[in-house]
Amino acid sequence: MMKSKQSQKNKLKQKLIPYLAFRAKMMEMNLQNLNEFITNMLETNPFTEEDRTAPAEMENWREYISSDEDMYESLIHQFRMMETDEKEREIGEYIINSLNKEGYFLVPIKKVAEKFKVPTKYVENVLKKVQSLDPPGIAARNLPECFVLQLENESPLSPKIKHVILHHLHELANEKFKEISKETKLNVETLKTLKEKISHLTAAPGYAFQKEKIKYTIPDIIIKEVDGKFLVELNKKFRRNFHINEKYIEMIKGNDNSLKELADRARWTKQSIEERDALLLGIGKFIAEKERDFLKKTVGFPSKHSLDEIAKGLNSNVSVVSRLVQNKYIETPVGIFPLRFFIQHKGRGFNDEEVKTAIKEIIKGEEKNKPYSDDDIARILRAKGIDIKRRTIVKYRKMLGIPSSTKRKRVD
Repeated sequence: MMKSKQSQKNKLKQKLIPYLAFRAKMMEMNLQNLNEFITNMLETNPFTEEDRTAPAEMENWREYISSDEDMYESLIHQFRMMETDEKEREIGEYIINSLNKEGYFLVPIKKVAEKFKVPTKYVENVLKKVQSLDPPGIAARNLPECFVLQLENESPLSPKIKHVILHHLHELANEKFKEISKETKLNVETLKTLKEKISHLTAAPGYAFQKEKIKYTIPDIIIKEVDGKFLVELNKKFRRNFHINEKYIEMIKGNDNSLKELADRARWTKQSIEERDALLLGIGKFIAEKERDFLKKTVGFPSKHSLDEIAKGLNSNVSVVSRLVQNKYIETPVGIFPLRFFIQHKGRGFNDEEVKTAIKEIIKGEEKNKPYSDDDIARILRAKGIDIKRRTIVKYRKMLGIPSSTKRKRVD
């Protein structure tokens, strides 16, 4: 009797383990990946049939598709989050849309200035804001500038180091360290270290977007405001639907094992999608409830929540929630965002969007002839209980398009 029970447990375990692994993969899929999976299954699994009640809107999903333009859409989305006036935004979006596939801006500044009837200095300032976007190096006008932008994203460069990159990159690549050292007074070891750093940089930041698997920003979850209330729904209007032919499954009982595996796979898919949908809907409702102020535009940033907090609210576990928020988007009354936009980074004791707002406020209230350095801002925030490093301040300041303290200083 004991052996019989143990045997049943083992059989159950043998079925459960592959299903859990299969479910984990399904949880990671976004709407586009899921549609591709269902399409393939309908073509290869005889136990599945397409549900002809699938909505006709499937043909119109290009409203969400970035395709080749995903680099441009991403950069424009980042740029619009900066503080800019109407003219700056117009020029900034022109610059972004003029980038080549490698991510370089090759249109002469003078030509842009003439087009928008502004001084060249004005265009240069807008370009600097675009160059502060992610990935580092984007919108560079040439390869040396691309490398400078990437290195400055990590830490400020000395004028001599910048001079070497901008004017002696070819010699540096050919290891003419002594000749460069003689002109710049930099020691050979410093130049060797610089060459090593440059060897790890990318010469084409635009390719970072082409490597992305996600070419679509089709939201999995939609939050709508109706009569002052937030309604949450899954975006099923683009979903391919299917059903399982149970009669066919009955016919093959006790026959070919390979057919049995296909039948199991069809059922696993149906069950996994149902679990995925229920949890995603739960995440959407969690965001609608917890982020009401952000969705109502009464605050400029979400409060953010840990994976643990969301998992607890869904009566699920962190690993499942972590998979669910990967590569998925949510459409809200204030825009389309990656689900991870609402997640608090593990190990980070502060809300990055709140800190960006705090940085803007600190700089807004500084003395114009004695602006706060990045170290000063870090100290002010630490005094408020926000444990933050100077390099993080630099990163956020650049993302906000705010120049350094030396460039902000007003000379009377």
